[in-house]
Amino acid sequence: MGPESKYFDLEAFKNDSPERNYWLGFLTADGCVLDNSHLSQNPQIQLTLADQMHVVAFKEFTKSEAKICEPRKGHASLTIRSKELAELLYEYHIVPRKSLKERAPDSLKMDSDYWRGVIDGDGCLGVNKRGFPRLELVGSKDLCEGFLSFVKTLAPTKVSLTKDKRTEGLYRVQLCGLWVKRVVEALYSGAEVALDRKAEIDKSILAVKGKRGAYV
Repeated sequence: MGPESKYFDLEAFKNDSPERNYWLGFLTADGCVLDNSHLSQNPQIQLTLADQMHVVAFKEFTKSEAKICEPRKGHASLTIRSKELAELLYEYHIVPRKSLKERAPDSLKMDSDYWRGVIDGDGCLGVNKRGFPRLELVGSKDLCEGFLSFVKTLAPTKVSLTKDKRTEGLYRVQLCGLWVKRVVEALYSGAEVALDRKAEIDKSILAVKGKRGAYV
């Protein structure tokens, strides 16, 4: 017999909501699904982060009774063991061994909450040395293409994907310029849930002033 499964609220993942969509995006980027069928155990859905309070936020969203553990110094981890949740996440392309195969589900391709979750997980926000806002996403080709399609509904850009020079199969979307404020505002303004440190960077980006700016 495997480890005992703890209670969690499966309905939180079934009911469409901004918070649910955010966590689906975050799990797409940073979640881990382990298939334990060879051990006759339920699959594990795991979130391990250095941002410990974000793991606490995920625990509160799921109402999970599982304990948060510390797999290594400075990191927190929450594991939910559930075949039903693994099957539900499969519908959103959150699957075992998903690295370099991530992609947005059709129902969430234009959802700002979903993409905020993805950016919080695998994105980078900031202001460069010249004072221009910048935003970057690193991921699979499908995921980056999906994000770029979302961006183009908010602002004009001729940016295209670039291949990561260090990891085969990995791609980047790199945006820089005052127009990035439009994207950041769409993602973070009025957000019900976001990674604290990136929400703070969002404020610094929205504070940048200027009339001109283009993607580079």
